[in-house]
Amino acid sequence: MLAFLAPIFDIAIGAYLAGKRAKAGAVYHGALVAAGYVVLEGIGFVPTPFAVADNALADSVAIILSDLTLLVVGAIAGFLARGAPSSSSDTDKDR
Repeated sequence: MLAFLAPIFDIAIGAYLAGKRAKAGAVYHGALVAAGYVVLEGIGFVPTPFAVADNALADSVAIILSDLTLLVVGAIAGFLARGAPSSSSDTDKDR
């Protein structure tokens, strides 16, 4: 269970920080973090959330669901980052 949640949690943190840092397009930057993870996952540098399945069809479906889950988590974390102020000095921007 922890091997499944660790990459998702890591993507959420990285996407949130990327969305917080971006001046515009926080959702895009959050999804871009997840896409970078998917590329590294395809190369074999980082682990996949789902284990390898027995047959090719089940393995393909697991990879597609894994990548889609990571992209959605990245986009949602980027979206959540765009609303909150990044520091106390950002609290009076609307005045």
